[in-house]
Amino acid sequence: MTDVPISLRRWFFVHFLIDFAFGIPLFFKPSWILAFFGITTFDPMLTRLIAAALFAIGGSSLLAYHKTHETYHVMINLKLIWSITSIAGLIWSIQEGGPPQLWSLVVVFTIFTIVWIYYKVKLDKRKVY
Repeated sequence: MTDVPISLRRWFFVHFLIDFAFGIPLFFKPSWILAFFGITTFDPMLTRLIAAALFAIGGSSLLAYHKTHETYHVMINLKLIWSITSIAGLIWSIQEGGPPQLWSLVVVFTIFTIVWIYYKVKLDKRKVY
C-alpha cells in the first residue's frame, strides 16, 4: 500500500486553517466578516450554521491528517461536494444581485475544487483506497 502524498496531507492542513479562519468570525462576530464581503443583512443563526459546517469540514481535515487512504478518499469526495455546491450557490447569489466581493469566495472554492480533483484522480490511478 502506497502512502498518502505529503502534499495532500499539507493541503488538508491548509484547508483546516482556512475553514477555521473563516468559521471563527462567522460564529462569534458574523457582522464583521460578512461586511467585508459586502453582506449587510443576514440571519445570525444561519451564519453560525455555516460556521459549524466549516468547523466540521476543517476539523475533519485536521483529524484525517495521519489517517489512511480510505479516509482521504472519503474526505476528498466530501470536499468536492462541498466546494462544487458552494461555487454554484455563490454564483447563483451573485446573479441574483449579491455583492461582487462574493467572487473572491468563488475563486477560493474553485482553487480547492481543482486541488481535490487533482488528488482524486491521482489517488484513483494509484488505487490506494
